Amino acid sequence: MFTYRLEKRVGKVEVIGIGELSGHRFEVNKLSKDDSFKGDTLLTGDSNDFVLGVVFKINPAFRKKLDSE
Repeated sequence: MFTYRLEKRVGKVEVIGIGELSGHRFEVNKLSKDDSFKGDTLLTGDSNDFVLGVVFKINPAFRKKLDSE
């Protein structure tokens, strides 16, 4: 996720670092309204699979908004 796009949706955010989600893979499976792509992490249970991502600190009041879009 691009920080500037996230901040357009929820205001100022803080980058905490890089996170790793083991036993998952990332699948691009959605087309956004702005023609960019979206995806989901999928549980595989395979210890060789992992997803890397940026960890952001956001205002908790905006979590539902992120989950709904």
